[in-house]
Amino acid sequence: MVGVGQIVLAGGQAFVGGSDLASWRVWSEVMAWNLGSGIVLVGGMPGIPVVVAVGGLVLLAALVLFATAVRGGGAAVGLYRFFTLFLAASVAVGVGLSAVRHG
Repeated sequence: MVGVGQIVLAGGQAFVGGSDLASWRVWSEVMAWNLGSGIVLVGGMPGIPVVVAVGGLVLLAALVLFATAVRGGGAAVGLYRFFTLFLAASVAVGVGLSAVRHG
C-alpha cells in the first residue's frame, strides 16, 4: 500500500496542482512519507506500538503536506483531498490496531 499510496498522492498532486510546486515541498512530502512508512515497518514487525504511533504521526504530517499543496476547487481537488483523508483514517486505524494487538 505504501507504493500505491505514494504513486496516487504524487500523480494526483501533479494532475491537480500542476508543476508550480516548490522543490523543497516535494522533497519534504516524499521524505516524510518514506520515513513514516519505514518507522511503521520497524515498529510493526517486532510489535512495538509506540514506534508504530510515531511513524503514524510522521505519515499524518506527510498527508497534511500533500493535502495542503493543492489549491482551488473542483471535483479533482475534492477527490484528491478525499483520498488523503482516507489515507489519514487508514493510518489512524492501523495505529489503533497495533496498539490493541501489541499494547
